[in-house]
Amino acid sequence: MTHTYNEDLARAQLKTTMLTVEDVGQVHDYERYAEAWDEYVKFFAYKVGDMSILRGWTIALERLQGKSEREAQEGFGGPGEKSIVEATYMYRIRGYHAVNDKWESGKKFTTLTLQVLAALNAEPNLHSSNREGGASGIFYGPPVHDVPFDFRMFGDIVCHYSNIVYSLSEVLQ
Repeated sequence: MTHTYNEDLARAQLKTTMLTVEDVGQVHDYERYAEAWDEYVKFFAYKVGDMSILRGWTIALERLQGKSEREAQEGFGGPGEKSIVEATYMYRIRGYHAVNDKWESGKKFTTLTLQVLAALNAEPNLHSSNREGGASGIFYGPPVHDVPFDFRMFGDIVCHYSNIVYSLSEVLQ
């Protein structure tokens, strides 16, 4: 049996939803690369007033985990009438924001990260209560996430960093 994966829809919806957050910065639905450092930094440059700062996000599929027909059916109370396979996409959403004490950048970045999570968690195209909706590109179940915060060097720029692990599941038919 051939199954259709809707990962492209999931990734697009994650990006579209993140862009609804005011002043979220640059959002890329894949890991960015460039041969020259100057070019790479431009991917994350964001205008705040008349200044350009580093503020951006990347969305990358870290893992695809599948459940067999038997596992999927046992998890929902026994055998069903349809042949069902479940796929869970685990995304790593990395956020970067230049550190600036005068702007209270740590608080701003924490707020932005929580707003991103709230927007993702509230998006009905990402979280349907209808398990069968996954086959049409609507992902089911509650969001699963884990968000450590840290500092990272972005070349020679000290940045606030968040590392969101975000899972979405769908039924493949």
